[in-house]
Amino acid sequence: MERFLKAAIAILAIFVVGYLLYSQFFKTDKLQIGDGSRLPDFSFMKLGAPGKLERADLEADKTVVVYFSPNCSHCQKLATDLGYKAEYLQDINFVWITRFDEGESLQFVKSTKLWGQPNLYFGLDKDAAFYRYFGDMFVPSTYIYDEKGKLRQQLNQDATVADIMLVYDGGVSDKFRKTR
Repeated sequence: MERFLKAAIAILAIFVVGYLLYSQFFKTDKLQIGDGSRLPDFSFMKLGAPGKLERADLEADKTVVVYFSPNCSHCQKLATDLGYKAEYLQDINFVWITRFDEGESLQFVKSTKLWGQPNLYFGLDKDAAFYRYFGDMFVPSTYIYDEKGKLRQQLNQDATVADIMLVYDGGVSDKFRKTR
């Protein structure tokens, strides 16, 4: 019985020490991870250019953030749609972030007529920081923020420019992932 008690205490001590180590080194600090309800002060490497892409770089009041992959057909559809309509949407920042290959991502952006538009910004997420800022890493994810930086709606894979405009016009897209 004494041997059993010592073994139980040793196992309990191992669990306690393990938990303490886990909570010290691997815990998620709620203040560091964005819950997505506000446009965070993000920082990513610029795609196809030196330097950082940060929230302070954005010029328009409204912002749409798209987390994309160059191989995603839904991303291709949204990018092509936006490429044809970008000049009419100058009052909205469109921020495209990817964690995928820089060369492929740059080719994707240039092939969809997005490159060179003054209100379109492109970032490379080499450190998987998107999750810390926005709370999700689904491809594609589209986050629509109003002029006060408040999340209006997060759309799923089938988002279109029409869905984005519907949300800005006060509606709710039926392609939502979640609303906060």
